[in-house]
Amino acid sequence: MLCGNIRNPHRRWLAGGWQCVCIALVFAMPASSSPPMSQPAASSSVKPGMLAASAIRELLSGKGVDDAFKSMMHERRKDLVNRSAPMQDSYSAWLAARLVQDAAMGRLFVSAGDRMALRITWDMGDNTYWYIGSIVITKPDGSQHVAGGPWVLWKHLGEDVTPEGPGDEFWVSEYAIPSVSEGDVVELNLYRLPRDSVDIVERLDPVAAIGKDAARLIVRLPVPVIVNTSPGVK
Repeated sequence: MLCGNIRNPHRRWLAGGWQCVCIALVFAMPASSSPPMSQPAASSSVKPGMLAASAIRELLSGKGVDDAFKSMMHERRKDLVNRSAPMQDSYSAWLAARLVQDAAMGRLFVSAGDRMALRITWDMGDNTYWYIGSIVITKPDGSQHVAGGPWVLWKHLGEDVTPEGPGDEFWVSEYAIPSVSEGDVVELNLYRLPRDSVDIVERLDPVAAIGKDAARLIVRLPVPVIVNTSPGVK
């Protein structure tokens, strides 16, 4: 305790002029100049779970990619400057929510005749890492097999891409999953690996990256295969 251990200053006389001076300075000091009480360090901003929760609530409210998402990604980039990979990745939590939402709304899968495909858009992507996706389906006997992939997702996110024509939606990618039909429940697996592990995407072998454990599993989700046929659904 400052200026000695004074348990009851109203009933005890202090000895020595130095203690009196200390007490006078304490009471005379403006409140604004008092030392802060264990303020958090500048680098320890909002925890990743709080950022993810705000971005997910924003997503579920219908705002999609808005202020909370941008704040989350900004803080995540700051974390990546200090270490090679975030220990707790807020983006992975948000992405899981986005994928489930798109699946439930019938936006994650599309069909054309008897062809089913996984539909991935750039607005859910991240170009901090390389990402690899695959679809696994469970057979009636309980065994599982890969129904599609692995594919490298968001290959050219962040690059200047020239559309091939007025109808070219270069920000949309569709990956065929011919052994899957509407009404199935499939498992969507998403892996990532550091960007500096491969300099260009053409040299990235997704099968080898998963098999050699170079890519780390970050999302594993059971999702329903629902196709929204309403006009204008994007």
